[in-house]
Amino acid sequence: MNVNGAWSGVCVFDQDGTTLSGHSLDYVKNAVDACKAANYVVAVASALGAPVEYCQGQPNLAICGQGLVATGDWYYRAGSNKNWVLQELMARYEIVERNHMVLWDDTTKYRNLVEINGYSTIASCYACGVQLAGVDCFEAGVEDAHFCDCSTEWVLKDPFPTSRPSCPMDPASVPPPTPRPTRRAGYFPTPPSTIIGIPSSSPPTNPPSPSPTTLPTTDSPSATYSGTYSDTYSGICAFDQGGTTLSGYSLQYVQNAIDACLEANYAIAVVGYSGGSREKECSDWQLGDHAICQPGIMDTNDWFTGAGSDKSNILNQLAGKYHISEKNRVVLWDDRSKNRQRSSAPGYSAIGSCYKCGIAFEGVQCFRNHYEEANFSECDREEWVSVSSGAPSGILQAVLTERRYLIVICCAVVVFLCACFAITRQMRRELPKEFIDLDDYVLAQQCRT
Repeated sequence: MNVNGAWSGVCVFDQDGTTLSGHSLDYVKNAVDACKAANYVVAVASALGAPVEYCQGQPNLAICGQGLVATGDWYYRAGSNKNWVLQELMARYEIVERNHMVLWDDTTKYRNLVEINGYSTIASCYACGVQLAGVDCFEAGVEDAHFCDCSTEWVLKDPFPTSRPSCPMDPASVPPPTPRPTRRAGYFPTPPSTIIGIPSSSPPTNPPSPSPTTLPTTDSPSATYSGTYSDTYSGICAFDQGGTTLSGYSLQYVQNAIDACLEANYAIAVVGYSGGSREKECSDWQLGDHAICQPGIMDTNDWFTGAGSDKSNILNQLAGKYHISEKNRVVLWDDRSKNRQRSSAPGYSAIGSCYKCGIAFEGVQCFRNHYEEANFSECDREEWVSVSSGAPSGILQAVLTERRYLIVICCAVVVFLCACFAITRQMRRELPKEFIDLDDYVLAQQCRT
């Protein structure tokens, strides 16, 4: 229950694996009730997930309770880095301390991304749903917002621990995350502020939303940030399309690369050799593993196609837009060595992988190791093929690395077969006629018997 119009904090619940699906959803209502009893707002933020309309006809889902979550507080397709959601909700409800912003999530990576900025988390084992031990931990620590021991992946059989370790860091001492206004560019999940199950004529009791000057000016899924970008980003990650992010031997590390860039405060862009528009390539992105298509990670105007092999002009355009004065902080991720060489000649950086292999894990690690000083000279390599991704090695790896090897092998096979055929014909011509006739006679006798 709200006290004098002021909230004590916000409980932000994940969807899949936590509240809408999972091994058990028996304790979701316990968690919701605990948050309401502590005067915490209840909100929803899912990396993918479903819109609020999914709750219609789902009376058994506790998170879909009537009047529980404001429509403007139901975020879906928010991406793996939910810092921007917590920051927005914190401003909306005028929460002063970040440890009063609590993310309930079953995915370790998503929790870690917000914990480093001083926000609180409550965990469960992966895809297990909210756990009773997590609810107990929230209730035990809510008085002083002490939730740092609630990030353990509670398994079904674990009891709530009696010992409570001290928080490793005072949340007040954690510097605020660098603002990234384009984080919500691909999707803005806040329609007009109404409450689920309450007619639109009834005004919400929540504090007003932030000023429209800090938000997209439209509620459509294609809304983009219309403000300025000055002094916002530390650099730019420009990703190729075919062979790197939209197709390739393995795309499982594309998400890691995007997360690494966002964590380093680098803007995201797409600069394709050819490729299609964002509307075409990402029309059914949620059905595949095209992480580059997820909404909210980039300004949709930064999706370029038909750049050709020399992408330096577009990289220069992006550097001007985001006021990046050091060219080495503009990084092209591309699987074609020619593209990287031509684009990096003016001084831009490049991170490579073998041809049509997608992004290599080693490339992501190289970016993480060097983004602060922006010295990516060690990252422009094409022989990287991650063993952990199941990529082949040895001769087949060389084939993937250079397309010309495949052509040479195919030509060699054709030449060998032609030589064998020619030698066989020549040997048959050189045999004495009586041997050939004898063979025919023996074959005829066998057929008769």
